[in-house]
Amino acid sequence: MTIADCPLAHQWIDWDIDTEARFRLRGTEERRLALEAHEARRGKQVRRIAAEWEVSADDASREAPPADIDFEPGSPRHLHAQFDVDNNLVHVDYVAADFVSPPRRYVEIRIFVRGLLAGRGGASSSAMGSSQSADLPALALIGSELLLGVWDDRSIVLWQRL
Repeated sequence: MTIADCPLAHQWIDWDIDTEARFRLRGTEERRLALEAHEARRGKQVRRIAAEWEVSADDASREAPPADIDFEPGSPRHLHAQFDVDNNLVHVDYVAADFVSPPRRYVEIRIFVRGLLAGRGGASSSAMGSSQSADLPALALIGSELLLGVWDDRSIVLWQRL
């Protein structure tokens, strides 16, 4: 499968661990969806989803990153997966970057449901000791009864929503 239409804007390449841009959502409806998913409680696990992850065209393995950003070799990464859950098209973007100076790293996961950004999650760390990992798994509601979670190892779990 080739994912031709990725909803993640190319500006992700400019994100960094200390940049608010990484946490911005696109519109009022998407902010509402992401907040509702973030606050939802997970119930019984319904199933794990074995998604096929695909390397995006703007991944460092396919496109040279901007020279003015101090990325580690092989960074930044952009992978995505697309699948159906109860007749809802789900698109997940996984982006990660490692930087040279000062040494730092982030992972950001965006979940789009039926074309809308429905949830996000991520983690970041630096050699200076700051770390944020409370936003994992990335969560998105699928309808009113299911909650989809994506971890930083790209495992995907579907739960009932409590």
